[in-house]
Amino acid sequence: MHAFGYFQLTANSPDEEVLETELALREFAAERDLNLTSMFFEESPGSHRAFDTMLTELQQRHARHVVVPSMRHLARNRLLQNMMLDRLEHTANAEVLAIVDETATS
Repeated sequence: MHAFGYFQLTANSPDEEVLETELALREFAAERDLNLTSMFFEESPGSHRAFDTMLTELQQRHARHVVVPSMRHLARNRLLQNMMLDRLEHTANAEVLAIVDETATS
């Protein structure tokens, strides 16, 4: 199955960090029998340009999975996270898989 990767960059994200994040997303997807075919990332804080592009691509290419390092890469604000998750689920019928589960308890 096809999947997309999505994450936030900071203004000073070193290339090595970006490559490590991409590799981690690809490995995580592969462990779940998903083929990460496209990578989307936001370069400006508060921007959703890449997210909106990804949403359109999900619909056009019928991909059903999005892999993120953590849900905080969608948004830091929990309400905004939930709104973005709802858009992915209801608009593109997509499931979001996070490498780091922030809801897990120790």
